[in-house]
Amino acid sequence: MHRSETNPISLFHGRRLVVLGDVMLDRFIYGHVRRISPEAPVPVLLKEKELAMPGGAGNVARNIAALGGTAILIGVIGDDAAGRDLRQSLRMSAGIEDLTLALEGTATIEKIRFYAQQHLLRVDAEVPADTHQESVLPRLESALARADALILSDYAKGLLSAALVRAAITAARRKHLPVIVDPKARDLSRYNGASLLTPNAGEAEISTGIEIVDDAAADRAGNMILQNLPDTPAVIITRGDKGVTLVERQAAGGTQSLHLRTQAREVYDVSGAGDTLVSVLGLGIAAKLDLATSMRLANLAAGIVVGKHGTATVDAEDLDRAVRQERRYPSNPASRKAGGH
Repeated sequence: MHRSETNPISLFHGRRLVVLGDVMLDRFIYGHVRRISPEAPVPVLLKEKELAMPGGAGNVARNIAALGGTAILIGVIGDDAAGRDLRQSLRMSAGIEDLTLALEGTATIEKIRFYAQQHLLRVDAEVPADTHQESVLPRLESALARADALILSDYAKGLLSAALVRAAITAARRKHLPVIVDPKARDLSRYNGASLLTPNAGEAEISTGIEIVDDAAADRAGNMILQNLPDTPAVIITRGDKGVTLVERQAAGGTQSLHLRTQAREVYDVSGAGDTLVSVLGLGIAAKLDLATSMRLANLAAGIVVGKHGTATVDAEDLDRAVRQERRYPSNPASRKAGGH
């Protein structure tokens, strides 16, 4: 992962990434409120429009496709109305190969959000899922044979059991493919062997017991995570408006950390920002960019998507514009630190 190009985003084109994880339907209902219900002290939303799009691992796939890559999406959905809406949405997304399994007796995970100028309410429809490992693994093995990288998108909805995670990482490593994990488990050691983990600050705090209040604390947490995952070379901790921290093992021993700030911008919606970040990281790693460059691009992309409503995506034009602006007006000097851990 050591290639540098004038326009690294152009290297995303044609990269094939397998996305394995919790696929769901994101439904958005927009309207306006003019009165309070006479039945209870709650607003009455007059519905104006409704949008449905792939969420969870499906949103990771959408971001990969929007940036010029191809996403091979593997997950489990139900043979139900939400599942059919999800299938239709996936068919409309160029650049996504839909290998999800629609199974009877399984309910499609659905998140329904209501908006009237602001986010009023979210309703989740989900039931604990079986892993369906015996059905998923053959599709995964076949997809990995024509892929450049694997992303595990874990939303803790039941598909990515410890056993399936181990099997997926082992299968990818046999083919010498990088594995990028957006984790959700409290015990991050289940992802040992992945090339990169991207926990958020809360997940890193739970895993390590370290309160991440500044760069130094993020550095310590990253090093502890790597100590607990001896076969994983790097971790990126996402810290919201405080930015992102990369802790990476060095060939000569020890680790090196890199801290990037998030550009200040008006935030409309943080839905899907983590999906965007892991998508860009996956594309960068698949394109053999170094991790620092991949993280810069991912940080810029996540900053763009929070300025959009809903589980939005970032396309290559959006990201290229942000890169050119960053080059003209540098506002994010890297903070590096070598560690002796």
